[in-house]
Amino acid sequence: MSQLFIAVVLLALAAVAFRLRISGIGAAGKLAGVALVVLALVVVASSLVTRVGTKDVGVVTAFGKPTGRDLPNGLHLKKPWEKVTTLDAAIQPDEFTGDDCIEVRIADSSTACASLTIRWHIAETEASTLFQNYRSNNVNETIRHSLVVTQMKAAVNDVLGQFNPLANVNTAANAAQDNTQISATPNLDEFSKQIEDQMSERLAAMNGGHAQILIDSVTMSFLKLADSTQAKINAYQAEVGNTRIAEQQEKTAGAQARANRALADSVSKDPNVLVSKCLDTLEEMVKAGQSVPAGFSCWPGAGSNLVLPSK
Repeated sequence: MSQLFIAVVLLALAAVAFRLRISGIGAAGKLAGVALVVLALVVVASSLVTRVGTKDVGVVTAFGKPTGRDLPNGLHLKKPWEKVTTLDAAIQPDEFTGDDCIEVRIADSSTACASLTIRWHIAETEASTLFQNYRSNNVNETIRHSLVVTQMKAAVNDVLGQFNPLANVNTAANAAQDNTQISATPNLDEFSKQIEDQMSERLAAMNGGHAQILIDSVTMSFLKLADSTQAKINAYQAEVGNTRIAEQQEKTAGAQARANRALADSVSKDPNVLVSKCLDTLEEMVKAGQSVPAGFSCWPGAGSNLVLPSK
């Protein structure tokens, strides 16, 4: 509309220039008039053509009202009084990490902060409706903050509001269960899937079952728990570690006992087993340069004359 107005003004100036020529201004008035006419034609031509960028949707409006004709990427003809507003239809990656994590209250009444990344894009068939509902100086940012981020925070609070990180720990303690079989680690993949599903349901419900925003993925990378809750989990994990150490010590003691029994059985059946082990030990001592007591013998019986001299 502004381009059409400029063209009308230029044509009016051209008419004035030609009138001045007739009044005696001469060739200068003629040249000025021709230049203004050419410029007006260029402005009019540009008002008839618009370009929509890659992965954008052009919403065509006439006098501020959407015409219902949305344009894909490329060059298009339009009426001079029509205006085209582009909506970004590319995948939008938004990160909420570090200081920007989403703070929530979980089931044990403590607070937590979820770090996650969401990828979304607008439904191209809903571009005109989105433009009408979220019209502003920057409609893309308004859609992001007023629609996507708002619903994402609601979904995160709803999903994590049912999460109690100490529930499994308390169950194991009260039921005297094996604590090595109980995990207090949050399932971030499961939370991500639940948040994604709930966001899709919420966004569809806002528009009569037809989602204006499509969620490509939600990935929760970290869940920071309250210090008091994390301290309890750390203490629990330490006890799990102690249990595993005790179990391993028990297994080691059992294995050693079995080895001792096997050795005792072999000695009772064949005393020369001890002689063989004694000789192996003495050989190692000689190789290591250690002293062997004079007169020491590995052979059973006091009357044995076999002696290994010290080195």
